[in-house]
Amino acid sequence: MIKKIAENKYVNAFLMLLLYSAVFHFCVLVYRVFAEKTFYPLNFFSILNLDVLFPDIFKNTITSDLISLLAVAMIYFFILKFQKA
Repeated sequence: MIKKIAENKYVNAFLMLLLYSAVFHFCVLVYRVFAEKTFYPLNFFSILNLDVLFPDIFKNTITSDLISLLAVAMIYFFILKFQKA
C-alpha cells in the first residue's frame, strides 16, 4: 500500500511520482559521486543548475559544497518548523 500524501488521488499520484523520481535521481547522483570521486554532483546549487547561471559564485569548490550543505539544512529545518503535525 502506498502512503497517502494528499486527499485527492490525482494529486497524490503526482506527488508520489515526484517523490519516486527524486529518489531515483538521488541514487544516480550518488553513483556519480563514487564514479567521479567528487561531491559536486550532490551540490544543491549544481542540482538546481544555479552553477550555470552564476558560475563565479557556485564553482566546484569545497566552499560551495559547504554552503550548499548549509542551504539544504536551513531549508530542511524551515520545513520541519512550519509543517503541520
